[in-house]
Amino acid sequence: AFLNNGNWSRVNYGIMLVKNNFRGRREIVKIKTRFGYNEQLQFAYTVPNIGGSQRHGVSAELSYNRLHEVAYNLFNDKLIYYNNPDKYMQKYYSAYFNYKYRPKYDTDHNLSAMIYQRVVDDTIITLNNNFFYNNNNFGRYFILSYTFNFDTRNYIHYPLTGKFFSLNISKTGLSILPGEPDGFWG
Repeated sequence: AFLNNGNWSRVNYGIMLVKNNFRGRREIVKIKTRFGYNEQLQFAYTVPNIGGSQRHGVSAELSYNRLHEVAYNLFNDKLIYYNNPDKYMQKYYSAYFNYKYRPKYDTDHNLSAMIYQRVVDDTIITLNNNFFYNNNNFGRYFILSYTFNFDTRNYIHYPLTGKFFSLNISKTGLSILPGEPDGFWG
């Protein structure tokens, strides 16, 4: 958008700090802040190996975002936006947790859970009362997923030998949070 119209009010700026090998145990800490037109705060922490067997790992992430502009509808295959530079029109929050089990060198199992909530200003609901499935100014859902990976490639980025297989099963919306939809499998 800035390149098209030179509008400095739409510029984002921020900083992301990543510390690999935190505490000397291959842990990763990530802190991200973004300010300006779209704001974000994010914290992530990964522990790839728990215990002496190095078969278990966990990672977690918390994120908060807020925006001045919202695409609230669609007309002739084009998004219609509402923008209020003095007020945040949309906020969303998420919390993510992943458990990884690696029984063999080339095989791993991942079980993930995520809670996501998005809240819009009442103006957006006035413009489009079907913005969310529940006719409220918020939408929230819980995501549960399982991923199996089998990877015998000699080099991930440019493999010459080996095989790779990945299977993912996920359920979005488990109807356990108030106002959450029934969801779907993916």
